Amino acid sequence: IDAEILALMDEAVYMTTGEITAHIGAGGTIVRDRLMAMFNRNQIVRADVHARPNLQRATMCLWAIDIDAFIAGEGEE
Repeated sequence: IDAEILALMDEAVYMTTGEITAHIGAGGTIVRDRLMAMFNRNQIVRADVHARPNLQRATMCLWAIDIDAFIAGEGEE
C-alpha cells in the first residue's frame, strides 16, 4: 500500500485521506494507519485543517510528498 500511496502523491500536489482511500480501494482504517506510519518515518508530510477554531480534531488531513506542496506558488515561475 505504501508504494501505491507514494505513486498517487507523486501525481498530485496534495490529497485528503478520503481521496487516497478512494483511489487505493482499501479500508479507511488501513489507509490511515499506513499514512501515519509513512508520516512517522518522514516519508510524507501532513497538514491538519480545522474548519472552526474550537474543534479539537482536524476537519481533514492533507497529505503530500513534501512541505512545498502546501506553499502557494512554490516552483512556479
